[in-house]
Amino acid sequence: MKPLKITSKRQVTFPAEVCRDLGVREGQAVYLVKRTIEDQSCWVLQTRRPDKENWFGALQSYAGSKKHDIRSIRASIEKGRRRSGT
Repeated sequence: MKPLKITSKRQVTFPAEVCRDLGVREGQAVYLVKRTIEDQSCWVLQTRRPDKENWFGALQSYAGSKKHDIRSIRASIEKGRRRSGT
């Protein structure tokens, strides 16, 4: 394991091998996400924005019982507008 040194500006340079393995290039964003793995808290480096993964499919159980045709969608929107008074 190769140590990473932190500069006075709290910056780190990743070895080229790590960047190749992650598939990241200059200027691309990477994300640090706090996780619990095997009952230990750790930080994981991800190349995709974590919150995009978390919301995907989150409403599946709610939407499963709803109709998805345009008439039903418009009726639902109208019902919401009447409730909110707009």
